[in-house]
Amino acid sequence: MRFLLVGLLLFASTALGQTLTLTVGSSTDPSDTLGLNREDCGRNLDLKWSFTGGTACEPLQLWVTTASSCGEAPAAGDYVLDEVPEGNVGNPGTEVRRIAVDQLPVFTSADGGSTTCSTATVDQTMRVCGFTQSASLTNICDIDVKVSTAPKIRFDTRPPPKPTISAVIPRDSALGVTVSAESDSTVRVVALLTDGDGGVGAEVASDETTATGTAELADLQNGVTYQVLAYATDQSKNTSEASDPSTGTPVASRGFFGTYVDAGGAERGGCGVAGGSLAGGAALAILGIWLSRRKQS
Repeated sequence: MRFLLVGLLLFASTALGQTLTLTVGSSTDPSDTLGLNREDCGRNLDLKWSFTGGTACEPLQLWVTTASSCGEAPAAGDYVLDEVPEGNVGNPGTEVRRIAVDQLPVFTSADGGSTTCSTATVDQTMRVCGFTQSASLTNICDIDVKVSTAPKIRFDTRPPPKPTISAVIPRDSALGVTVSAESDSTVRVVALLTDGDGGVGAEVASDETTATGTAELADLQNGVTYQVLAYATDQSKNTSEASDPSTGTPVASRGFFGTYVDAGGAERGGCGVAGGSLAGGAALAILGIWLSRRKQS
């Protein structure tokens, strides 16, 4: 009985030790999502694999599916790639398989018509799947090995919703612009000159931030009012319409001493002991207020 238990444990550890990893394109992280749009229709994506912890005894099957998870074999409608011979599963060398973007399973024919890569209006996430088998300690080819983390491909032709500008913060020769956009978007914020008639002119500053970040528009003129716009770009490089416009005016900062004088502080010495103590206390209070404002900005 003890030997049987040990054998079962060794078998389980062997089965758990097999790892199949897939990567697509230039990414080295299987958890990355590769974003594509119509501009990518002519591309071929390199699919690479690694197999560790054992020796494959069956060819490696590779396919792309629109399903929410990978099974043990391709289903109807999946995009099936050429299988990898078992001898090359653990030692691929420079061997790769190529995924033709215009053959992805999101493009289908229906009702006598067709949806092609160049005409599709779609936002679909697909998974790249792999399956093989490895031999157990008894040399029986019966250990199923699926891809550990299925890489994702997102084909998206739809622009994201326009972002929202939630705050424009005046700074010295700059503006801080806080935005809110669709998750995983990159937001580009721009400053435009305005004229007295409500029109706008050239772009004079720009910066990029995350979907819920703050962009910093630098090298602006204090006292000049700028129009501020934001654009969101999603993983597939689709760009939104411009946000609703906001405005902002950079404000010069006079530093601690300017704030102290504006609050009634003396520019020169000569105060008595009592007066000096009061002035020192006031100065410390103003210093606290000034530092607090600096942190908030």
